[in-house]
Amino acid sequence: MSISGGEGKTPLTDYFVAQKRERCGPYLGINAVRDFHTACRINIEEDVPIRFTHSDLSPPNILISPGPNPKVVGIIDFGQAGWLPSYWEYAKATRSGIVEANFDFGLQEEWTEVYLPKIHDIPKEEWFDQWILFYLRNI
Repeated sequence: MSISGGEGKTPLTDYFVAQKRERCGPYLGINAVRDFHTACRINIEEDVPIRFTHSDLSPPNILISPGPNPKVVGIIDFGQAGWLPSYWEYAKATRSGIVEANFDFGLQEEWTEVYLPKIHDIPKEEWFDQWILFYLRNI
């Protein structure tokens, strides 16, 4: 079990984690999730599954086919991808795009409330809340 960057057991490159080198890991072994949570000051005591995470999933990174019945044809920009707790992708995707000049609040709300729940499971509320606290400490 490990929490690590993209390929192999490399340090994490997620923007919010990488702001402090000591949080980048990799985190290896049976206590990987606990060690990661401790380093990031995320107060989640229970075991959380680890998943491969894009870590920058937002509309500008999702390629859609043209026409009346659009389909997802690709996802780009895996620069922050890695093996992270399962709640990470959804939680971070709720905040992706907010700072972009052409991605206003209405579009952000539509992304978060309409589209994101269709492509990702919503994590436990307490996991999401802890991630938001982590996010607020790091913006």
